[in-house]
Amino acid sequence: MLVQKVKGAVKSVLPASALALRRRFKRYARSFRDQNLPLEQVFSDIYKKNLWGGEAGEFCSGEGSSLKTNAVYCQYVTEFIARHQIKRVLDVGCGDFQVSSKIVDPGFEYVGLDVVEPLIASNQQKFGKQHISFQCLDVTVDELPQADLILIREVLQHLSNQQINTILEKIKHVPYAIITEYQPQRDHLRSVNIDKPHGMDTRIWDHSGIYLEAPPFSVPGVEIVLESAIEDYLVHPGERLVTYLLRHKSK
Repeated sequence: MLVQKVKGAVKSVLPASALALRRRFKRYARSFRDQNLPLEQVFSDIYKKNLWGGEAGEFCSGEGSSLKTNAVYCQYVTEFIARHQIKRVLDVGCGDFQVSSKIVDPGFEYVGLDVVEPLIASNQQKFGKQHISFQCLDVTVDELPQADLILIREVLQHLSNQQINTILEKIKHVPYAIITEYQPQRDHLRSVNIDKPHGMDTRIWDHSGIYLEAPPFSVPGVEIVLESAIEDYLVHPGERLVTYLLRHKSK
């Protein structure tokens, strides 16, 4: 407790430029450390230390799980599932299940996938039902189960471009994929799809984001189906969540 108070006092007297430099140094140091560590170890450490928020002992996937824009996303996905008669959904990087819990329905099977084993065990214990299950799986390495629809929400932004391309290749056997990513305000965009090691931070801090329509991904026929402005932005006003729809074959 004393340490936290001292840190708070120091932050209160430092100028904004010094705080920004300190945050940047911590991000670079963390990225340098994480780039050679296994995916499971990096993200397990994030949840164990509550680096995305929450209380000690809880699993929290960050503020993105409670955004007001989630209601629009959940409505779109729910209607899409009904319209296309989806029977099995894979949720890649399901995290704490706060968003997808608003989507699940006995009319289809939901399978949440994540690389963090204690998180998956907790989700299975709390939320598992006949039509809801969770599996520990590294989608950059392991084969994906069969499904009619894949959901990937604010997951790719934490991975390297090579890992993203691996995932995009693996999901081609699934008829539909709905992928949501956080993007900067257009005036603050310096370059799309900047590469980074896997880890806690995203490209938004480097004034970049994931754009599936652009190299090195260049996903053919990808559609933008939702664009939602973020009120509690991370870096600059005008940041947004963009949801893509990928159709791999007619159903």
